[in-house]
Amino acid sequence: MINLLLEQIDQIRKSGFRPQVIGVILNKNRVLFCYKKDYDLWMFPQGGIDNKENIQQAFWREMSEELGDEFTARCNQELTFILKAKSKFPKDKQGSRPLATDGGESITLKGKVYFAITVESKTNKLDISRIEFDDYKWLNYQEAQELVATIYQSSKRRILSSIVEKVKEMGLIK
Repeated sequence: MINLLLEQIDQIRKSGFRPQVIGVILNKNRVLFCYKKDYDLWMFPQGGIDNKENIQQAFWREMSEELGDEFTARCNQELTFILKAKSKFPKDKQGSRPLATDGGESITLKGKVYFAITVESKTNKLDISRIEFDDYKWLNYQEAQELVATIYQSSKRRILSSIVEKVKEMGLIK
């Protein structure tokens, strides 16, 4: 799943869904959650897969943008696919943002398709002044599920809960 061809990623766009990567960053059996004050939301770092960009390129670009180059450089290079999830927007939110195929065809945005990818970090220190978030914490399984339960967006809550469950099943968090 992590090695999708560009054409396969573009098919997701053609169906009206923006492909996204979610970074599930691990350190010593704990998972990184980041807080964005503007949204009053705890989340995993994430972002869109740009046109003509593969999943690995998008992952490293987004993690560098959101967590900083120094932190990202201290992560192992081996990426592991966790899960794929889809979120469809309510009718009144569809088409709210631009979406185009690799060929430049404009598409009505219906929602997002997420690719959750995990990587192990060699550090648990983030320079808050150099990242796109206002706070962060490293959580074990129980703490992560309790935090996810407080997320007000039902679709995001469902996806993040699934990711936390999956990394526990894989023995990556305790």
